[in-house]
Amino acid sequence: MIKRILALLVIAAVAGVGSFAVVVFGADFKLTIGSTSKDISATVKAKDLQLICPGGVYRTGGVGGTKVGSFDQLPTANVLATWSGAQGTQLKLNGVSDGNGSRVTVPFETTAAATLQVDDVAGNATQGSTLLTANQVQLIKSESINGLAAAPCQRPSTDAWLLGGSVATGRETLLVLTNSSPVDATVNLELFSNLGQIKTSALSGISVSASTTKVLPLASYVSKAETVALHVQSQGGSVASWLQVKSVRGLTAAGADWVSPSQDFSTEPVIAGVFIRGSAAAQTLIASNPDYADLKPVLRLFAPLSTGDAAGKPVAFNAQLIGSNDQTFGTVIQDQLTPGTAIDFNLDGLADGDYSAFIRADQPILASIKLVRTNPKAQPNTDFTWLSASDNIQGARVFVTPASGINKLALANAGAVAVVVKLVNLQTSMVTELTVPANSNLSFTLANQAAMSIEASAAVQASIILDQNGSLANLQITDYRNLGGQVLVSIR
Repeated sequence: MIKRILALLVIAAVAGVGSFAVVVFGADFKLTIGSTSKDISATVKAKDLQLICPGGVYRTGGVGGTKVGSFDQLPTANVLATWSGAQGTQLKLNGVSDGNGSRVTVPFETTAAATLQVDDVAGNATQGSTLLTANQVQLIKSESINGLAAAPCQRPSTDAWLLGGSVATGRETLLVLTNSSPVDATVNLELFSNLGQIKTSALSGISVSASTTKVLPLASYVSKAETVALHVQSQGGSVASWLQVKSVRGLTAAGADWVSPSQDFSTEPVIAGVFIRGSAAAQTLIASNPDYADLKPVLRLFAPLSTGDAAGKPVAFNAQLIGSNDQTFGTVIQDQLTPGTAIDFNLDGLADGDYSAFIRADQPILASIKLVRTNPKAQPNTDFTWLSASDNIQGARVFVTPASGINKLALANAGAVAVVVKLVNLQTSMVTELTVPANSNLSFTLANQAAMSIEASAAVQASIILDQNGSLANLQITDYRNLGGQVLVSIR
């Protein structure tokens, strides 16, 4: 620009030397060295809501259990999804359109991971469970893995924490990573146990190709660890992540579950649905066989390394297990956590009944409870599930219930006043109102294969506890959504 201005001045000067004067007219301008353009505000549509279901549980080692690095999925997981049919949207199952219109509840079976997506071209639909929600349940009976495994289908993410599982003798924990996007993902892991943080280069730079699933046994990174806490971070494509956990007692596979990502770190996590059953039978098995030593409920807590000061200042906490009536007295645990270490606390002495856990810590933590079930008449005779801290429910949410078994909604109220909870069966329009007393909990039996709406007058926590033929699992009520809105765009 400066060269052009100088050239114009030179031309004018030369022209003025002759008989005629040449006048050059141009637009006024201001020259500013080093200036930048202003950022532009633009409206961005939220990414279409997509949920991934993990599919059938994974069998390790093939048919004979001896093939190293072999993971095949066992048929079949039962998936139930409900979509609002919002105007201008379309539901796709594994990329195939499934209609448009009023609310539809879609049951289907799958062995491979399944993808549900609501296409919303205009971006007018409000995302969340009211738009799309789904979960899957699978009752497995095989030589290598037995139990009831359930999981909410989840939105792919670039950051997730999973708290549950073990790689002690007779226990297996697999990390399942599904990348449904058309972009390859690079995953980095942070692994913590009762031994502290596990550091190895093998935990970083893990490639998960587009539209594939990768299964990683955590025993490859740490051996004989009683506890597991895992941080999953991805770059490139977003991934859905689960821990698949199982127990083997002697030669019998007895217990399996999916561990889904935890809610955010909190100073006041609440765990609803701590249903204790078969405690006397469990004590009999523990006394007779050391393989059953872990057949008791435990509270697992984890404080991140960023908590506390540089010296790893302990995190103080208080956990109250509160029963639903005067026959369930509960218990209290008061202790400290070492940041970067996943710690289990036995929940001893709880009589059969319904409880919830109300936890307070002086720094944000993660919390979960391993719930066990003993049925001496069944074969195998034990199962378990990992209950994570529940999300706060206040505005309307939608969830679906499995097609069979006993399904109970567990509600917990950590507040100082009673909360009214309104349940609506979206298929029959039946309305039920429940009052959850302050600092208490209650349960309600749900209809099978139902799409339900839940709304509360103040924040409550909820879990769905599943019982099929004496086997145990749980489902959290999730409200996944992608965010859109105003962004600033810089032009350089």
